[in-house]
Amino acid sequence: MAGFSSSQFSFAANQFTFNGINQGLPSNLIAAVSLLGAGTTVTYEVAIFINGSVFGTGMTCNASSTDRAFVQSLIPRPLQTGDIIEMQVRNITDGTDVTVTDAQLTIG
Repeated sequence: MAGFSSSQFSFAANQFTFNGINQGLPSNLIAAVSLLGAGTTVTYEVAIFINGSVFGTGMTCNASSTDRAFVQSLIPRPLQTGDIIEMQVRNITDGTDVTVTDAQLTIG
């Protein structure tokens, strides 16, 4: 996973850290993922984590080895200095692997 750093954000260890001043109004955090499952149809969840805890409800989709899936999650939240923001994809059916073919985390 590649990241972009700016004066407001730094990127390291596959996570973003908000370095700006505390916000009074919410920013939109948007996680968008395209994925391809392995084998039978499996349910995957995409979620945005802030400071290690899932924020809001993760979005789910089904994917198999022949069907691509797309899922997007939008979370409005005011950011606080030092917030650590991550996007995670997890299999909630079994231990089958998933291939993430495209992922984007937009903060704005």
